[in-house]
Amino acid sequence: MYTSDSDLGTGGARLGRCNTDLSRFSGKKSPRCLTAKQSAMLDVSLQHPVCVETFSESRALGRV
Repeated sequence: MYTSDSDLGTGGARLGRCNTDLSRFSGKKSPRCLTAKQSAMLDVSLQHPVCVETFSESRALGRV
């Protein structure tokens, strides 16, 4: 169980499967593990609902 900490408070989150490695060198689908300085798209399940905005609706948020 991963505990996320944000401006909205602290809550538990469960990290699901790794969907895609965002590395420009490998770009693997469903990699088994990640090494240092790699990025990936993950499934995240939160214990409590959280309000979020998409990047296309609010570009000022950057990479949130």
